[in-house]
Amino acid sequence: MSSYNWRGIDWRGKELSGTCSADSAQLLHLALQQRGIEPLSIHRRLWPSPTRYREAQNPRKRSATLRRIAAVLEAGTRLDRALRIIAAQEPNPTLRNGLRDARHGVEHGHSITLALGNAMPGLSSTHLAILQAGERSGDIISALQGVADELDRQADLVAQLRRAATYPAVVASAATALITMMLLFVVPRFEVAFGQANQDLPIPTRLVMGAADIFAASLPVLIALLGITLAAALLYRRLYPHSNAAYDLLGRLPWSAGIVNDANMSRWYGTLSRLLGAGIALLEALPLASRTCKCTATAKSLEHIERAIGGGERFAPAVQLYLPQARSSAQLIAIGEESGRLGEMLGICANEHQQSLEQRIQRGAAVIEPALIVFMGIVTAGIVAALYLPIFQLGATIN
Repeated sequence: MSSYNWRGIDWRGKELSGTCSADSAQLLHLALQQRGIEPLSIHRRLWPSPTRYREAQNPRKRSATLRRIAAVLEAGTRLDRALRIIAAQEPNPTLRNGLRDARHGVEHGHSITLALGNAMPGLSSTHLAILQAGERSGDIISALQGVADELDRQADLVAQLRRAATYPAVVASAATALITMMLLFVVPRFEVAFGQANQDLPIPTRLVMGAADIFAASLPVLIALLGITLAAALLYRRLYPHSNAAYDLLGRLPWSAGIVNDANMSRWYGTLSRLLGAGIALLEALPLASRTCKCTATAKSLEHIERAIGGGERFAPAVQLYLPQARSSAQLIAIGEESGRLGEMLGICANEHQQSLEQRIQRGAAVIEPALIVFMGIVTAGIVAALYLPIFQLGATIN
């Protein structure tokens, strides 16, 4: 979901402007028209939004807000009054204004799905489908809680990946800083001292000094290339927010393919389970759940499954045929189809892939952390040994 700057005129002829998050400019145009605002211009923001907008898009923040709305509704409060109460308690200005707009939309006859979709930036089409199913079944409280659970699960996965990557990133940064400091400040001092001694230097020492000279000469170029790469990556992410290029690359690497697969399967099974639990038919739920998949190859397999089920094939054989990485779940899916508890079985499959994902992350962290420490130790020891080797040779010559 991207951020857009918009400008428009309301029914009184007053010019308005603001910033909203939406899946596309067309959807934002329709949302503004439904609020009685005729858009004049809509432009995508290329760079990250201010802090208050990023806070409003935080899954934890949106989950907590949805749970508060569900709790107030469960106490017997009307929907419009519940939105007014939660908006008054919301400290974030973006969410507070969004909830107020949602209340106005509900008071003017708009659905809660449309109102919350406009009020909370970042709610996906899958979340909106769960809310719509809750509206149709009359159980909007369970739908709100289901969307909150889905947002919490998404936030837990992201937090787990960040925790696993934090320590290796710190060790790698420390190793890079240490090696850079040695090449820029320590090695040149030894080079000056050895030059004054007019001594033939060993090959390892000359290699280290040559590497230090090359590194010092190319450091500005490396910094410039790093800055250009980061800026290009940020710009690409803003221009193509739904691109799966990074996930496709990680899916091809042997050490990360299993993590990407388990993450995709966990999201797909979990979302499909919640959609079926909300009363959405399987054929309607499949394309919505497929949007949570971030890998192009897996997304194509899911499209084959949708076509197979649309052609009359059963769900379990289609999964076994088109998703070889999920064949272990086909038996549970078959049991769910036969017993009429498909949603529950899909939830079990999601939990299995989630546990497998956690184990893979833990194993990867257990291997990467000592490997980085050993690499840093070998490089540092090699540089120090190469620098002191001429001193040892000089001492042997004197003896």
